[in-house]
Amino acid sequence: MTTLTIDIGTTSTKLILFDHNLNQLALVKKDYQTTLSDGGFAEQDPEQIFTAIHTGLEEVLTDQSLTISEIVFSSAMHSLLGIDPAGNPLTPLIIWSDNRADKQIDHFKQQPEAMKFFAKTGTPIHPMSPFAKLLWFKEESNLTGHVAKWIGIKEFIWYRLTGRYQVDFSIASATGLFNSERLDWDDAILTRVGLTRSQLSEPVDVTYSCPVENDFLLKINGIDRETTLVIGGSDGCLANLASVVTGDQIANLTIGTSGAIRLTTDVRVIDPEGRLFCYYLRPGEWVLGGAVNNGGNVLTWLDQLLFEKSGRLFEVLETIDFDGGNDLLFLPHIHGERAPFWNSHLTGEWIGLTAADQKEDLIEVATEGILFNLYDVFNLLSESTGRIEALTVSGGFFQNEKIIQLVANLFGLPIHLNQTIEQSSLGAAMLVHYPEVVDRTTLKRTYYPVDQQHEYYQKKYQKYQQVLQKKDND
Repeated sequence: MTTLTIDIGTTSTKLILFDHNLNQLALVKKDYQTTLSDGGFAEQDPEQIFTAIHTGLEEVLTDQSLTISEIVFSSAMHSLLGIDPAGNPLTPLIIWSDNRADKQIDHFKQQPEAMKFFAKTGTPIHPMSPFAKLLWFKEESNLTGHVAKWIGIKEFIWYRLTGRYQVDFSIASATGLFNSERLDWDDAILTRVGLTRSQLSEPVDVTYSCPVENDFLLKINGIDRETTLVIGGSDGCLANLASVVTGDQIANLTIGTSGAIRLTTDVRVIDPEGRLFCYYLRPGEWVLGGAVNNGGNVLTWLDQLLFEKSGRLFEVLETIDFDGGNDLLFLPHIHGERAPFWNSHLTGEWIGLTAADQKEDLIEVATEGILFNLYDVFNLLSESTGRIEALTVSGGFFQNEKIIQLVANLFGLPIHLNQTIEQSSLGAAMLVHYPEVVDRTTLKRTYYPVDQQHEYYQKKYQKYQQVLQKKDND
C-alpha cells in the first residue's frame, strides 16, 4: 500500500508518493504565481491551485500497479479566502506575506486585549495572520456581509474534495482566531473581527479522515473507495515531526524562501512578550518557535542586484569559505520581519561598507546576517525552554555544506543534516505511520563547531546586536 501526500505551499504544491517504509517513490511539483500590488497585497488564485493539484494527481499516479491507501494533506499557514454561499471564491487567496493590515495591527497592538488574545491563541500579533486580515476587511471593505465562509487554502481544497468545511487544529491554531488551549474558536476574538462561528470551518484533529467519495478523484489511477483522505496539519509543524531524532531539546532550523526555528514540546508554552508562536502539532505535542521573513529570498534579491545572469550568486556562494575576517555587517530585514521583532516596518542595512568590499564580501555577510537573525530567535527559544542540545537543518538553503558548518560555528552546537529535503511531506506521511517509524532516523551527516570559529562568530554577533539596539534606540 502507498501513501500520497499533498503539500500546498506558498509557491508550489508538491505531491509525493511514499511506500509503507516511508521511502519516497515519486514527486511532482506544480508551481503557481503570486500577484504583488500596492498596499502590501500578496494574492493568489485559489482555482489555479486547485487545478495544480488536479493535474499533479494525474501526473504522479501513472503507475497502474499502485493502490493508494491514504492521501494526507499539509499546507502553508495564515492564508485567507472569502467564499460565497455556493462555495465559490469572493476574494483572491491572501497569503501570509500580505501586509495590507499593517495599520490595523499597529493600532491593535496598543489595545489591552492584544496580549490577552495572544495568550489564548499562541499566534503572534502581526499582519500575516487571518485575524489581522479580517480586521482589515472589517475596516476597509463592505464585503464582509456577503461572505458565507472565511477559510484557508487547505479548507478550500478539502471542501472541493469532500463537500465539508473543516479545518485541522494545527492550521486553526495559526489563524489568531482559535483558542488553542480549548481547541475551539474563541468567541471574544470572533466578535472583535465581526464574525460568527457559522462563517468558519468545523475544527477537527490532524488525523481526522473520511473516505473518498468525489467522482473526479475516483477516476484517477490508484484511488478508489478504500482510499482514505486525512486532513493533516500545517507545513511547519509537520516538518518538525519529520525531523525527529533521538534526544530531548533538539530544535529544527529550516531555511527556504523564508526561515524558522521550531522545537516540539509536550506542553503548550506561551511567551509572555508575544515573540514566539506556539502551534498545535497533534495530541500532546506543540511546536514552539519563530518564523522569519528573511531567508533565501534575501540571497535571491542580492542575486538580482549583483548579477545579470540569474543564479550566478549561488555559484559564487559555493566558493566562499566563511572563515571569518570580514568586519562588514548586514541587517537582513529587507522584507520587514516577523520573529523576534514582529515589525513589518523594519528595513535592511549594510554596516561598514567600503569601496574595498567585493561582491563575494556582500554575499558572505548577507548569509551571516540571515543566520544572525535566526540566532536571535534561537536565543529566545532557549530562554523559554532551557538549553537546546543540537539542531537539525532542512530546506534548500542547506544544500551548501559550508553554510551548515557556518551554522555549527555560530550556534556552537552539533548540526544534523536531514536526508529528506521535503520535510513537511514526510511529516504528513508520518501522521498515519508514526507508530511504525518512531525510531526511524533521517540524518545524513552531523557537523560540529570549530572552537576558534565559534569564538569569532560570537564576537561578530555581539557587534550585530549592538547595531540593532542602536537602530532601535534611534
